[in-house]
Amino acid sequence: MKTFFISDQHFGHSNVIRLVGRPFSHVKEMDEFMIRKHNEVVSPEDRVIMGGDFALATFSYAQSLFDRLNGLKYIVRGNHDGNESRLRRIGFLEVFKYWYEDGILVCHYPRKDVPEDLYNECKIFLYGHIHEKVLDPPIPKSKNMCVEHNDYTPFEVL
Repeated sequence: MKTFFISDQHFGHSNVIRLVGRPFSHVKEMDEFMIRKHNEVVSPEDRVIMGGDFALATFSYAQSLFDRLNGLKYIVRGNHDGNESRLRRIGFLEVFKYWYEDGILVCHYPRKDVPEDLYNECKIFLYGHIHEKVLDPPIPKSKNMCVEHNDYTPFEVL
């Protein structure tokens, strides 16, 4: 089993194409592209830690997309995800405020809501929320896990 990371897919959210300059002509094209990229690298038995803002869509549409994505899926709740109950009904195995394991710390926001001791202890800090933007100055030992920075593809931390 491998562990993959990704954030801010915004499935079903047509305005995100314009707002952050995604290279798609419509939301269906974007959603299908991200599903394909996801399933090219993630197998059904792999684990996926999503950094929030999974879908801005109806429950049934979000669930239908979720069901097409490979892997055992967990989420760090973002500002557009709704409540924990909704995320669990969509199918996420667990919902977190932040996630920490083996020196990898994941939070939706860059440094907001992250316990200082975990940040100091971690080897790498993964965050989302800011999409195509680059932090200046950068946060030490961090990586933006938004889809715009990772070719819309879940990635491993090695």
